Amino acid sequence: MEQSQRLLANRCVKLTARWHLRKAYDRMAIRQRGRGWQVDVTVGGIRAPRVTRVSKRAALQTEELFRDALKRGCNPESLRTKPSESRRNTSKILTLEELLNVTRQMRWRDTKGEATALMNARAWCDAFGPDYLVADLTPQAVAYICDDWSDMGAAAGTVNRKVSSLSVMLRVAEQRGIIPSRFALPHRREYEGRLRYFSDQEVESLIEFVADYPEIQDLMVAAVETGMRLGELQRMIVRDIDFERRMILLGETKGDRRRSVPMTRRVEGVLKRKIVGLKDHENVFASYLNSRNLSRVMRRWKEHRGLHPTDQACFHTFRHTTCSRLVQRGVPLAKVMAFMGHRVIETTMRYAHLAPNCLDEARDALE
Repeated sequence: MEQSQRLLANRCVKLTARWHLRKAYDRMAIRQRGRGWQVDVTVGGIRAPRVTRVSKRAALQTEELFRDALKRGCNPESLRTKPSESRRNTSKILTLEELLNVTRQMRWRDTKGEATALMNARAWCDAFGPDYLVADLTPQAVAYICDDWSDMGAAAGTVNRKVSSLSVMLRVAEQRGIIPSRFALPHRREYEGRLRYFSDQEVESLIEFVADYPEIQDLMVAAVETGMRLGELQRMIVRDIDFERRMILLGETKGDRRRSVPMTRRVEGVLKRKIVGLKDHENVFASYLNSRNLSRVMRRWKEHRGLHPTDQACFHTFRHTTCSRLVQRGVPLAKVMAFMGHRVIETTMRYAHLAPNCLDEARDALE
């Protein structure tokens, strides 16, 4: 009896020791090796590739990344990075933070989208750590980060904008020889949503609603009859207006391309009245007509009309309205694309279903 109890006690001790050994084995081992930090992690007896990071912070972030990958059943070999020849090159760009700074100098500096691009690029530095080696990036690691953002509630478009910024950074890394070639990046499918545009009655209601504010009224008239973006209207100066050709010459647009916008008689009258007493270099519209103040006006108008607070009506809806009117009145899509300044025809095709009799020919062919 005593012998069996001793055997049982020894068995329990062994099982307890094995359990503690397994728990210790499952923990991340981070050890400093020279100037770097070595990461060696095993979860459930499955071991991830041993890697080295340039800082303890980056090693701790790699711990979380590898642990999550192994728990998801990821093949450990997919986490292994190929040795990069660039580590022996003369190039000093090795970390995400350094790559971000170089990309900013080469691609984003002094552009209108600089702040947004840096914000999206900074998200990768926050996720992997600024000291994360660019050569250690893998498609699986990028996919895990994207999944985490989606799990935290980020919309597909938000994730795609961050992925686009990483794509630009990797293109720069490829050009500098930091990585041999870029890998395919995951993109989420974006929901187009309902295309919101104003009806003719809504446009008249809006213009009447701001009758006591002639500056806002003139801005709305110009927006709905030219399709110009708010930023383009804000930057328009007197010398941009060519009354002889009845054109507005835009030098700074969303796509950094110059384009010309025709003026209707109504817009021509508004602009002729507004530029009286202004110099060639002065802005046509007042600086206080910014997105914040206009959003307040649109919010009050929606309350006045009894629209739901989640209604997508905003100042940019004027641009959708212009494009919708052109399509509904039979203007060919190619000309609509040129008028609106769309870079690709796919953007214009979002309005194709509004064209009159757009499917009549197909229907008649079946009858």
